[in-house]
Parts: sequence; C-alpha cells; structure tokens
Amino acid sequence: MKKLCLIALVFAGCHHPIDSSIASFEEPKRLLLLDGDNGSVACRVYGGLMSATIPRFSENKTLESATRSLMRMKNLTAVRGLPGASMVGPADYLGNLESPHQYLYTIQNGFPPLFYRYALEKEERLELEPFDDSMVSVVKAHWIHGGEDLMEKKQVEYHLTPKHLRQSIFPNPGILKISQKIIELKAFDPRNVDLGSFKARLVNHSVPFSITRKPLPPKDEYRLVTYLYEPLYADWQINHGSGLFLEKHHFSQTITPITPQSKGFVTLARASQNPDELELIAIEIPYGYTLIIEEGCIHGDTTLNGFFMMGMTSDHTTMGTANTVFLKYPETKENVIMVLEGSKPSMQPNDIPHPYVIYKEDTDNNRAKFKELTQGKNFIFNPFSREYFHR
Repeated sequence: MKKLCLIALVFAGCHHPIDSSIASFEEPKRLLLLDGDNGSVACRVYGGLMSATIPRFSENKTLESATRSLMRMKNLTAVRGLPGASMVGPADYLGNLESPHQYLYTIQNGFPPLFYRYALEKEERLELEPFDDSMVSVVKAHWIHGGEDLMEKKQVEYHLTPKHLRQSIFPNPGILKISQKIIELKAFDPRNVDLGSFKARLVNHSVPFSITRKPLPPKDEYRLVTYLYEPLYADWQINHGSGLFLEKHHFSQTITPITPQSKGFVTLARASQNPDELELIAIEIPYGYTLIIEEGCIHGDTTLNGFFMMGMTSDHTTMGTANTVFLKYPETKENVIMVLEGSKPSMQPNDIPHPYVIYKEDTDNNRAKFKELTQGKNFIFNPFSREYFHR
C-alpha cells in the first residue's frame, strides 16, 4: 500500500536522553475524596506540589495546592453504575503538563505512566499508511444539540431524567438519533495509520511526540488523571443509563491504556458527504500507545474496558464548549448498541492499584472494607464530600 508522508515533530535522540525531564509525578502522597452520582472515589494525588496544604508555585509559576486540586478534580469526577459495571475516577491525579506546546513527550509504560519531556529540536517526516475507507461504518444520524429548544421535548420523549443527563462530565448533553439500534464496527490495526481525517492521532510512547502546538492558558493545560471502566459498564449505560455517547469540543485530550489488559475501543466519527450521515470507526488503543483527540474530533469512550489515563482540561468554561449527544434509536426510543466485531469482554488484572471507591448502596461490610483499604492514609480535607466525615 502506498504510504502517505505527514509532518510530525520528532526529537533526534534516544528514549530518555540527558536533556529530558520527568513531567508527571510517580508517588501518591494523599487521598482526596470526590463524590459522583452513584458513590465516592478516593483519588490518589501524586507529588507534593498538588497535595500540599500550603500553596506553592510550580515550575511555570502556577500556584498549586490541595485546594486547587480539589476544585480541578470535582470538574472531572465520575462515579457511575454499579460494582462490576461502573466507571470510576479520577482514581489518580498525576500532575499537569505545563506549556505543552513547548515540548515533545514520551511515556514510560507501567503504573503510574510517567511523562518525559524534551525540547523541540527539528521537524522530521513520519510515514503513515493512508486510512482504508473500507473500515468505515456509515449510519443515518441526526444530531440534536443540548442547547436547542427541542431538547426539552426530547428529554420527555426519550425518558431522560436529570440523573441521566448528568452521566457526562460535560453540561447540557443532547441526542443523536440513529437509524439502527445495533451498530457493528470493524476491527483493524490502527498503528501507523493516518487518522487525520477523523481529527485524531495514535502515537507510540517510545517516539517523542507533540500533543499540541497551540499555546494554552494555565487553566487549560493537561490534567493527567485515571479512570477505571469496568467490563459491564457499557452494558449498564445502555440498559439502565443515558446510553452510549459521542462528543466534540474545542480542546484536545489524550487517552492512554495503563495495562496490557486495558481493552475496549474509542469510537471516532466524521461527517459524510451525504447530509445526516456519520462515518464511524473503532480504535482499539494498543498498550504502549496514546490516542490524541484533536479539537473538533467527534469521539466516544463509553466502550472502553480497563484502566486508562486521560489528559484534558478541567476548566468549567472550556468544558462548557463540549457538545455531547447520547445515541438513541427513534423507532423504539431505546439506547443504541455499538459493538466491535469479534470482541469479547475481558476482565481486569488484579495487580493494578484499583480505585478506592464506596458506592451509595454499599453494605456495611463494603464500607468497612473501604475504611480498611484507606486505613492510615492521609486524606485531604474536603468538607464538600458527603462521605468525608463517614470514612
């Protein structure tokens, strides 16, 4: 197959040359209790800078403290579903990538994944395979924005409750009417494939890569956090929640599998030449790679399965630019099902530091286990948490 050459920033050197530096933190210092709809998670805050009671300046002169970490993580908190069928996070806050437009990065695999940064040196050409359009699944779709007047009627029509509408960390979700109840997406190897037409990139951790070339204000720099998607989470969302979703926003983000067992897929979409059509693909992110979601990329991650790190903004105003829609089948008003051909649910490994989580309906025994797991841990004071004074 003929290869397509694209411009990419690459540093000429080995994996961790002398002039590299660690950009994230590797040791958890304190726990920060965060409340989601269906429970609370004790987020492991890494590094003394983000967990300190007394504010201190970061390398880039941003004032950091435990209180600031609390406000940032509140914007990113998700505890949804039930044990075995939940999405929980942030389970970890690994730090910020400051002034990311000035650096290239590699990631050291393992837990926690460590970002190394490098000064920009020169541009080199990377060869990528052209995207194979036979991998696309085309669906008829009508996007109804959350801010439209029509949405109030649609919420009633599709039985959406306020709790359903909170099952996105972004405000004012809408509806995507899909012409079929089940969408089967095609499996393919995305490594070295040009995903530019979907406004996305897949990068190898061992090859220095850029995340963005756009200067970002400190409020929008990348907060590195982790989420656990349990094996039955997507099924729970389809059968009991708001459904699977797609979204697009005016900021980019990163998605990184933390273990080789972290599977599932991210859905990417692009507009078709025909009106009211979307072209969908599924990206299984290989271990040792990161998927970079560019600004304006249509994507959905409800179908991930495992432990993942994400880098994204936590600013209220910027997050408000997100346009999220839940996938609905108008014939029956049911949630749409998306599956990857030949895929099977995989269980999670036991050797990763799972989130410390307590669900609203947990038994006294489970609450006792939560206390045992966090016994002796240094909690950051959070008077806003419903669970803080009951641990």
